[in-house]
Amino acid sequence: AALDAIFATMTFDQLTAALNSQEGQWSVVAFPGDTLTDEQCVANGYIKLVQYDNGATLPMVPVPARLDGDEPNLRPAPSLGQHTEEIVASLGRTDEELLQLRLAGVVS
Repeated sequence: AALDAIFATMTFDQLTAALNSQEGQWSVVAFPGDTLTDEQCVANGYIKLVQYDNGATLPMVPVPARLDGDEPNLRPAPSLGQHTEEIVASLGRTDEELLQLRLAGVVS
């Protein structure tokens, strides 16, 4: 109760400075969403920043296990219809059939 009364009179920055000036461990309570911008999480590879073609940078959480020491290569998800031609061709369809599917609104 005594500490609560003292802490209530201080700003977060004042409280941080006071606690940092003493020996001992302490930390602020973090929320799960805070990990996306936590410097240690990024430095330790727990969060990877992924660049998108539109210039956006989004944080992603990689797979928590590493095989043979390899780090995962995270990349953006494909855009809508990005692989349509490859998939339709792999099914044995011709360019003309793909065009007809697009005109019919079956694929984009």
